[in-house]
Amino acid sequence: MWAQADLRKTLGLAGARVVGDELPVTRAQDKFNSQGRLIDTELHQRLRLLLETLADAITKLATATAA
Repeated sequence: MWAQADLRKTLGLAGARVVGDELPVTRAQDKFNSQGRLIDTELHQRLRLLLETLADAITKLATATAA
């Protein structure tokens, strides 16, 4: 979690647009099956929300850039 927070700070300082909240994955070995597929429902929903937030930010940026 600390590495993720530090990366977000570093990217922000470098001028990157950092969107959404952090998404820590504790006990990852219990969240994925043997094929690497995400099986944790709560984590899946949080990841979906984060990706929707990212997609929305990209759409807004693309719209603003095109104008």
